[in-house]
Amino acid sequence: MSEKLFVNKLDPWDLIVEGPLPYVFLQWKGTDVCLDFYCPCGADTHYDGYGAATVRCPACDTVYELAIRLNARKTTDPFDRKYARNLELDDERP
Repeated sequence: MSEKLFVNKLDPWDLIVEGPLPYVFLQWKGTDVCLDFYCPCGADTHYDGYGAATVRCPACDTVYELAIRLNARKTTDPFDRKYARNLELDDERP
């Protein structure tokens, strides 16, 4: 694999490993997920299961790829601070 896994730093569909901060690079590792998906066809859908790199709308049969980039924003809410997950430093990055 090459060092740079992205083509366009601002495109959330590319394998982004760097870009405007803050952001989250989401790696699906077969974990459980619960998501609500709102399709342009008007269907409100829900999924509970094991991983979800792509989803299919049961109403229109359209398949969607899910982005691997999540936006992040600062919060000062005491509830958020209390239940925040601690991140680990990545030794491979400067």
